Amino acid sequence: MLERYREIAVYKEDIDFFIKLVQNDIGSVSEIQLRSIAKAIIFFKRLFLEEDSQNHHYAECFISDLLNLLHSLCGESQRLYYTTYRSLIENFVRVLLKYDNSNDTGVRNMINELRDKYKDKGKIFIDYLEGEYGKCCDVIHSNLKANLCLYSYYEDLLKTDEMQDTMISKYISIFDTFCRKSKEFVVIHESPLVNECFYNHKELLSFLIGDKNYKIFESACE
Repeated sequence: MLERYREIAVYKEDIDFFIKLVQNDIGSVSEIQLRSIAKAIIFFKRLFLEEDSQNHHYAECFISDLLNLLHSLCGESQRLYYTTYRSLIENFVRVLLKYDNSNDTGVRNMINELRDKYKDKGKIFIDYLEGEYGKCCDVIHSNLKANLCLYSYYEDLLKTDEMQDTMISKYISIFDTFCRKSKEFVVIHESPLVNECFYNHKELLSFLIGDKNYKIFESACE
């Protein structure tokens, strides 16, 4: 039992270092939201990378995207943020569908497969994912005027791509919302996998997903 709580103490220290590093990278942003995001990343990392499978490519890409999305906020490009966010959503869907390393199914078919897998119970979350994906595409392929001369075309790109300081907090909130919704979805719909991965680490699981999600998890396992 003491060893289990010692594990939580180690993660708490790791999260504290992580928050300082992120704030040094992108500036002063909500510590509460960064802590929430950090717990989600640790949860997904343990859940998907420690699963008994040799096909970890998309899980590794997903974890990488989670970290890269934060780092993208140190730049000045909205497109970089949304390009990374779009990749994050794609790889999360691939992980949920347990695709092997060579699977190259298109996004539209992936979403359809996701709906088939989780049926009506997953509709609200999948609608949310699809909506977020659409927002990413709208920004990445925004209304640039192809008939402009080269200089004006690039100038227009710079203007529409500029990221103001106030946007960083907004994008952190978008990311935190994704993490919270995704954790809850996984806890509800992949409870056997969660139970298997955290079988002897329930205290850590409660720490990573929060009391509310842990109660949902316990109900799902009954």
